[in-house]
Amino acid sequence: MEKDLAVIVLAAGKGTRMKSDLPKVLHQLCGRSMIGYVLHAIHKLGSKKNFLVVGHKKEQVKEKIKRELPFFSDKFTFVVQRELLGSGHAVLQTEKNLKNFKGYVLIISGDIPLIEKETLIRLVNCHKKEKNAATILTTQIEVPFSYGRIIRNKDNEVEGIIEEKEASVSEKKIKEINSGIYCFSSGFLFDSLRSIRCTNKKGEYYLTDVIKILKEKGKKIGACKIEDKKQVIGINNRISLACVQRIIQQKILENLMLKGVTIINPQETYIEDSVEIGKDTVVFPGVNIQGNTRIGKNCYIGPYTIIKDSYLENSIKVQISVLEKAKISSKTIIQPFSYIKG
Repeated sequence: MEKDLAVIVLAAGKGTRMKSDLPKVLHQLCGRSMIGYVLHAIHKLGSKKNFLVVGHKKEQVKEKIKRELPFFSDKFTFVVQRELLGSGHAVLQTEKNLKNFKGYVLIISGDIPLIEKETLIRLVNCHKKEKNAATILTTQIEVPFSYGRIIRNKDNEVEGIIEEKEASVSEKKIKEINSGIYCFSSGFLFDSLRSIRCTNKKGEYYLTDVIKILKEKGKKIGACKIEDKKQVIGINNRISLACVQRIIQQKILENLMLKGVTIINPQETYIEDSVEIGKDTVVFPGVNIQGNTRIGKNCYIGPYTIIKDSYLENSIKVQISVLEKAKISSKTIIQPFSYIKG
């Protein structure tokens, strides 16, 4: 797959609904930026051509990604969208980088952190197998408010995408939605992007218009529908940020428990994605474990303890304390209300 696949990640927008000075894609979810989750999934694809389109506070975004993903940052190219004129315009900025590329182009936004590598592979394989000009990743949602709807004809073929604000009463009842993740055949993509016209109030060029253009040219449009709708949750505000964080946190805690860690009350425990804990360690409610923390076997992490960027060996007991950049030897007992900083 890697030789004929290019990936474009869109991360240029301001994310105004987040009401934040921080670029939307840099907001944290269990210790990792939301775009970090997307890039981890992309990294596992092994594609040789990877592009990250940046714009708003681009230097801040670049620096964060290089620091957070040093193993991957040299495998993708930053492309700048100097004017924020929509998703279609953002993708068009990569055209010169893909001038002689004849393969497939996967496009994903940087605010869809729950997407999994296997789903992206399935989308690309579906696109190839069906020989589509474009393939849309879709899912079904019972209350699809704000999402673009997938329009199909009587033969169940994809006709296009209709946005919520433009949909008729009957179209709003459609439950199959556009995830905002696409696979295109490169030649069809850039030819169509240059044909987009700006006819909306925002003055933007939408990537969804490419689907309409291709259909008008008689090209085949496909849809790869997935059952797990959580994977395509996009983050637009602090409410959806909290919703996705709950999902990620649950996965982290479940993985730890399956590896032999006892977590007394997962609903009252916060552990970040980067933390490692040995088997038979018990974690009590109210515990907060962050950063590059390693905890050994048979430890007792008492209620309301905070541990950050620390290394705890085996058989350690700690209660109602704060540990920051600390290194604790095996069989140590840390008394309540201690503050240890390395």
